[in-house]
Amino acid sequence: MELGRSKLMSLAGSGSRSPDIAWAVAGRNESELDGTGGELSIWLQVRRGGHLRAREGQFALDPGEWLVLDRSPSQKILGNSLGVLIGVVLSGRWARQARELGIVPGRGRFDLAARRRIVALWRVGAAGRLPEAQAATEMLLALAPLARCHDASIARCPGRSAASRLRVFARMQRARLMLDGNRHRVVRLEELSALTNFSRWYLSRQFLEIYEESPQEASIRLRAQHACALLRTTDWPVKRIAVECGFENCASFGRMYRRTFGKRPSDERSMPSPTVRKLVGANTVASKKTNTADKRR
Repeated sequence: MELGRSKLMSLAGSGSRSPDIAWAVAGRNESELDGTGGELSIWLQVRRGGHLRAREGQFALDPGEWLVLDRSPSQKILGNSLGVLIGVVLSGRWARQARELGIVPGRGRFDLAARRRIVALWRVGAAGRLPEAQAATEMLLALAPLARCHDASIARCPGRSAASRLRVFARMQRARLMLDGNRHRVVRLEELSALTNFSRWYLSRQFLEIYEESPQEASIRLRAQHACALLRTTDWPVKRIAVECGFENCASFGRMYRRTFGKRPSDERSMPSPTVRKLVGANTVASKKTNTADKRR
């Protein structure tokens, strides 16, 4: 595996070590990883926020979030000066072992204890302080909990064996990630079909069975969540937000928003942010306590 414009990302470790595992870190601005040799890449946002762009789309990652990508040929890191993203890029036997543990494409969040454990193991592996086999094995065991969060969904996949159900689920997860990574537009069913190598009919049927929503419903839900975040964190006009989330006009955007959240997009702007509501609530409680104390005096 080689780095492209690598001002900001580096693959740690000695060049004499096996090419089946690479320890990657990205810190600031922009860098690109040519992952043509990687079969599975696992990323963890350690500090601040960052963006990762891959075949499946672009993902905004918050601290503690993890992202697993499968056979994504090129991955570009769009970071900032304070953000830190670490990764493990696997091929060959290590990629096979990861899949046997049930690590498949997906996205989620680690708690603080798990995050610290993985960062510590990553540092040991990247520095070469342990034999490669031991470092890779310990890292995969630490990452194994990634598989357990999918147990219920995997059980709904077709297949006579656990291995066949897992293979189907891994391919369906690629489609789900593509919807997640393209919240700015409508993803056509043909694109998901090409990504998963499933027919459109089979993909739609299994997606609904596994995730209990259709690909179209998942796309609308994710784009609605993206719109809600933009309404709360920017002062953009509603028309611009509608376009940014893949809607043709404000009317269709407004109908979708009311159907999803039970209110108009403009109502979101009239509500204080969660931080403001928390501060207002705290100040109100403090004021009541002060008034009560004054009355007692």
